[in-house]
Amino acid sequence: MIRALASGVCVLAAAGAACSGPKPERRPPAAPAAAKTGATVAQVRDTLESGGEVVGDSASAPSTVHWISDANALSLLGLMNARQLSAADLELSSWHSDTVRAFAVTMARTHADLQHSIDSLVDQIHIAPIAPALAEPLGAQMQSQIDSLRGLGVGLDRAYVREQVASHELMSENVRQLAGVVERPELGSLLAGVAARVDSALARARMVDAMLTAADSAAAADSTSRAEARAARRRRGG
Repeated sequence: MIRALASGVCVLAAAGAACSGPKPERRPPAAPAAAKTGATVAQVRDTLESGGEVVGDSASAPSTVHWISDANALSLLGLMNARQLSAADLELSSWHSDTVRAFAVTMARTHADLQHSIDSLVDQIHIAPIAPALAEPLGAQMQSQIDSLRGLGVGLDRAYVREQVASHELMSENVRQLAGVVERPELGSLLAGVAARVDSALARARMVDAMLTAADSAAAADSTSRAEARAARRRRGG
């Protein structure tokens, strides 16, 4: 969803045609419809919505323009973390496998701890999260992953683990891209820590997924073997 986030920092000296020179009197254009229906950062980076003002590194040109502010980064981080908590809550409300339940409990604790770290930093640096244009499509993408789990019955456990692999891959990529555009060192340190914990959660999700896949394969092989044995007995008249 926001793979182009790193390109949201545009160096005017090198961008040329991609980014026109800043003009103080110029007002940002209205948000395009794509920004509300799943657009990427590349499509909305020229749209400066709430909290997304252009911030130059210095008064002299050329300057680096930041299309994602620290307040925006905090908002996106909180959004992604909240979606992970929602997914864990859904699994824990209807689990069938003890293994997957234990995994979901770990994910819930991990992301609750991360949220505590986010909230603590907000209090420390006194920067309130402000949602950028990217929040809507990113939130919608992650919510659709969660919605796909509803009503699955006994299939929920395995679907949840697969969703956790996909959502943590997305979160890991986005957290690293956010770390490349923030200005406050405290926020950069937080994002580095979050990236490490998200990668650890991703590794655990992949391990559980591989374990379940192996168990499913073994069960399928055993079922096939039993069916073949029954068929052989019938052929022998047993």
